[in-house]
Amino acid sequence: MVRFLSFFGRPGANRRGTVAGGLFFAGAALTVTPIAAQVLPPQMQQLFNPRGGQGGGTGSPFGSQGGNQDNNTVIIQPAGPSARQPRSLLEQILSTRAGVQLNQFGYNDLGAGRAVVLPQVGGMQDSYVLGPGDEIVVTLRGQEAGEHRTFVDRSGRVILPKLNPINVAGRTFGAFREDLAAAVQRAYVATETFASLGSVRQIRVTVGGEVTNPGLRVMTGLASAMDAILVSSGVKKTGSLRNIHILRGGRRINVDLYGVLRGTGAAQVPLLTDGDRIIVNPLGPTVAITGPVRIPAIYELAPRQAGMTAASLIAMAGGFAVRGRYDLVLIGLGADGRTETSNLPNDRALVRDSDVLIVRNSADQTAGRATLQAGTANAFSGTYAAQATRLSAMLRGPGVLGDDPYPLFAIISRRDPVSLLRTLVAVTPSAVMAGRQDFSLQTDDVVHTFTRTEAVEVIRAINWFDDQRRRQDDKLQTPGQTPLLGRPDDLEPRRLRQQPGVTTSRAVSPEGGDRDFTDSQGSGSVNLAANDEGISVSGSSSINRFDTGNGYGTGYGNTYSDDYDYGTGFAEDDAFGGTSAASGNNNDDAGSIRMTGDAEADAQAASQATARQYEEDMAALQTAQGTPGATSPASRRLRARSDPTLRYRRELARIQRLANALKVEPAVVANFIQDHLVTVSGAVRGPGSYLVGPDLPLSTLVQAAGGTVNWSDKTGVERVSTVVDAGTGMARTAMQTLDINQTQFATAIVRPRDQYRFPEASVSLAGTVTLKGEVRRPGIYNIVRGERLSDILVRAGGLTQVAYPYGAIFLRKSVATRERDGFQRAARELESQLTVNMTRTSTSASASNPAATYPAIRALVRDLRNQQALGRISVVADPAVLATRPQVDPLLEAGDILFIPQRPSTVTVLGEVMQSASFPVEPNMTVADYINRAGGYSNLANASLTFVILPDGTARQMEKSWFAMKSDSLPPGSVIVVPKDVDPLNLRQVLLDGAQILSQLAVGAASLAILSR
Repeated sequence: MVRFLSFFGRPGANRRGTVAGGLFFAGAALTVTPIAAQVLPPQMQQLFNPRGGQGGGTGSPFGSQGGNQDNNTVIIQPAGPSARQPRSLLEQILSTRAGVQLNQFGYNDLGAGRAVVLPQVGGMQDSYVLGPGDEIVVTLRGQEAGEHRTFVDRSGRVILPKLNPINVAGRTFGAFREDLAAAVQRAYVATETFASLGSVRQIRVTVGGEVTNPGLRVMTGLASAMDAILVSSGVKKTGSLRNIHILRGGRRINVDLYGVLRGTGAAQVPLLTDGDRIIVNPLGPTVAITGPVRIPAIYELAPRQAGMTAASLIAMAGGFAVRGRYDLVLIGLGADGRTETSNLPNDRALVRDSDVLIVRNSADQTAGRATLQAGTANAFSGTYAAQATRLSAMLRGPGVLGDDPYPLFAIISRRDPVSLLRTLVAVTPSAVMAGRQDFSLQTDDVVHTFTRTEAVEVIRAINWFDDQRRRQDDKLQTPGQTPLLGRPDDLEPRRLRQQPGVTTSRAVSPEGGDRDFTDSQGSGSVNLAANDEGISVSGSSSINRFDTGNGYGTGYGNTYSDDYDYGTGFAEDDAFGGTSAASGNNNDDAGSIRMTGDAEADAQAASQATARQYEEDMAALQTAQGTPGATSPASRRLRARSDPTLRYRRELARIQRLANALKVEPAVVANFIQDHLVTVSGAVRGPGSYLVGPDLPLSTLVQAAGGTVNWSDKTGVERVSTVVDAGTGMARTAMQTLDINQTQFATAIVRPRDQYRFPEASVSLAGTVTLKGEVRRPGIYNIVRGERLSDILVRAGGLTQVAYPYGAIFLRKSVATRERDGFQRAARELESQLTVNMTRTSTSASASNPAATYPAIRALVRDLRNQQALGRISVVADPAVLATRPQVDPLLEAGDILFIPQRPSTVTVLGEVMQSASFPVEPNMTVADYINRAGGYSNLANASLTFVILPDGTARQMEKSWFAMKSDSLPPGSVIVVPKDVDPLNLRQVLLDGAQILSQLAVGAASLAILSR
C-alpha cells in the first residue's frame, strides 16, 4: 500500500513526477481502514513533549490542517516557518561561470519545511518493525470468534486472552503474524486469525546538522528520515542531500535522498525508530550542467566520489530534452586557478568538482523537409518529405487548396544549398493539377498557396504602393528612383500645429498607435487609439483641438518620435474619401472655407473651420459610441487625422506577413508579385489585375475573370506584351490581336505584365426615344443605329387626323446640354461686364447710382443660371414631306422626345403691346394687323425689333418694309413678340450733353483767337 507525503502534489514542483514516484514508502505501506479508534491512546499522552509538540500550542505534537483532523491519519506541522531560501554562494558562482542561472538540485523540494501526513491505522506490511505503543487488532473466525485490541507494552509483549504473551519488540509484523497463527492453532480448534494495526506508536527522534530548525521531533512509527527533515523546515543549501546519517544504537545508516528525488531504484529510506538521531552533513563536491537537458541544475556528487562522467551527469539531469547531435563544453579550473573552457571529445570524459558541463547543439538543420502553407485554417498545412514528394502529389490531395483557392498563382521559396540564400519561384496550381507543370520538392522548400481573399488583398496592396510610387516620382520628377514600398529615410518631420491657449501632450508608440492629447485648462484628457476597426475614445467630453497639417505629408514611412509627426505620401486612403480631414475638403458647411484674398484672414478662417469640423467629428463619434461596428464618416475622418500613415501600415503589414511566411524581405516579395501581375480590361465580367504563374492559358485567365460579357468581340482581343532582350537589355513592347474563337484562346499562354483588352462588339441598339401627342401609338420605342424620324413615325402608325406636324416639338439631350452651357457662359459674361461697369465713372444721371441697377442685373444672372434648357430642334415632322425630301429627315439619338400637337387656331401677341392676347387666325391678316388688334405698341416698345416665333420653333425678325407688304397670313400657332426698348431717349440728357459740347467749342474758339493775336 502507498503512503503519501503532503508535498507530493505541491504546485511548482519541478521534478516532473519523479519526486512523487521516489517518495513512495519503500519499506512499509498501510491501507487505511475506517476504524473509529483514538489517534493517541491515553497511556501514550504522558510520553509527549510537555511544550505541546512542534505543532505550536495545540496540546498535541501533531497538528491538523484547517482544524480538520482525520482519525486515521496524523498531520505533523513543521517546526518553523516555511520560506524559500535565497540564492546560495555556490549558485551565484556557478551561474556566473555558465552564463545562465543555475539552481541546486532538490532544494526546491527539501529546502523548505512542510506538513507531513502519516497514516495511523490499517493493514500493515510484513516488514514493519513493531515496538511499544503500537496497537494491534486481532480478529478470530471459526469455533472461537471475536475481536481483540491490545497494545505492545513497555516490555515489548502482546498479551491476548487464552494465549501466552508474544514478544514482538524489534520484530517485524510478518514474524508476529506467524507466531500469532501458531499460538492460535495450539489454543483453539478450527479457528483462523487475522491481524492488523489499530494505531501506530509515537517515537522521539533528534534531527541535527545542516537543517533549518534542528531539535527533538515527535513522529510516528511510519515516519522516515525525510519526514523528520521536512518537519525540521528542510535542508539548508549548505547541507547535503546525499550524505545523511541515521545513528541507531551503535549502527550508522547512510541515506541518499537523490534516489528518492530522481525516482531511481536506490530510493531506500528506512523507517525511524524511537531514539534515532538524524545527522545532515555539510554539502559535498558539486558539478553543474546546462543546455538542452531536461533538468539543468547543480548536482552533488556521491560521498567519496571525485567526479562523474559526462554521460552520467547527462543521465542524472534527465537526459537530452530532444534527441539530436550535441557538443559538450567543459568549464573548469586550471592548475593556476583560472577558469578554462575546453571541448570534450566524448561523453566518457570526467567532470570534477565545481566543473560546469555545457551541452550545445552542433547541428539543428532539418534535411529533406518541405513546408506547405495553404492558409491559416487549412488542416493540410504542414511538413512533407521533400525528396519523396512531388509538387503535384502535395497539391492534388482533396481539400489541400482549401474551399476558396486561387489557382492561378503560388510561390515556392527555395534555399540555395551553396549560398544559403532564398529565391522565389512562381508556379501555377491549375497547371500542376492538369499535369503541365510538376517537379520534385527540395529540402527546406516553402510552398505558399493563396486563397482568393488573400490574393485580392495582396494585389490591392501592390497596386496601391505602385500608384503612390508613381505619384511620388511625378512630384519629385525622378522616375524610377522611388522603391515600390517607399523609402522611410525620406520622411520629413512635420510638427503638430497647436491651438492657442491649449497645451497638448502626446505619446506615440513605435507602431504608430495611440496619441494622448491633454488639455492644460483642466478639462480632462482624450485617448485616440487608431486601429483597423476605428478610433477608441476615452476620457472627458472636453476635446482638445489639434491639426496634423496637410493630412498626408510627403514621406513614406511609419517612424515616429516624441517631437515630430511624420506623415506619409503613401497615406492617402480611399477609405477616407480620398481627402484629408484636416484639409477641410468636405461637403458640409462646417468644413467649407471661403477665401477672401486676405492671407491672414484666410488662414484664420481655415483654422476655425478645421477646428469646428474636428469638434463636430468628435461629438458625432462620442454619440455613436456603444454602437458595435459603427463606421461613420466622422470616424473615418478622425482616423485619417489621428494617424495619416494608417493605410501605409495596413498594406505594408499584408506584405510583411507574406514575406515572413516565405522567409524573405518584404521588398523582394513585393517586386516579385508585381512582376507576375497581368491586367484584364474591357468586356469581361471581372476586369482588373491578376496574379499569374507560368504555363497559364488565356482561357483559364478569362475564366478567373468571370468570362466575357455577351457582347464582347472575341475576334479582336488585344494583347500588349513587353519583352526584354537579355543580351542587349533593350525592351520591346508589341501589341497582338488574338481571335479567341479559334485555337488561339486555348493555346495562348499568359506572360507576366501582359495587358489584355477585350473590345465590345458593335451593338446596333442605340437607345430609346419617346413619342407623345397626336401619333397613333405614342410611347417609348427602341431604336437602332441609323434609324430616322420618318422610320419611327411609321412604326408609331403615323399621325392622327388632328395632328399639326408643322408645330412638332423635337427635344434632344445633347442640344439641351449645349444650351445649358450657353446660359452659364452668358451669366458669367454678364457678371464680368457688371463688375467693369460698376467701376467705370459715368456722367449720366441713370448711371450715377449703379447700386440701383445691381439687384435687377443680379436677378437676370440668377435667372440665366437657373434657366432650364429644353434642347429643341426645328424639324419637319410631316411624313409626306419627309418622303419627298429625305435630306431633312434627321437621324435619331438616344433620349430624343417628339411631341406632335393638335392643330391650333390662334396667333399670340406678346411683349410691349397694350394688351397681350391670342387672336383667331383669319386669312390675309398680317403682323401689323394682329398688333393693332392688341392695342398697338406701348410707349416702351421697340417696334424695329419685332419678331415672330413660328410653330416649328424658328424665329423671324419683321422689317418695316415687310409691314407695308400684303404678305400671306401667319400660320396657326405663331407668336408675335414685341421687345422692350432698354435705353429710351432722354431729352434732358441730350440737352445737357449738347450744351457741354457747345461750351467746349466756345472755349476752344476763344483760345484760338487769343493765340492768333
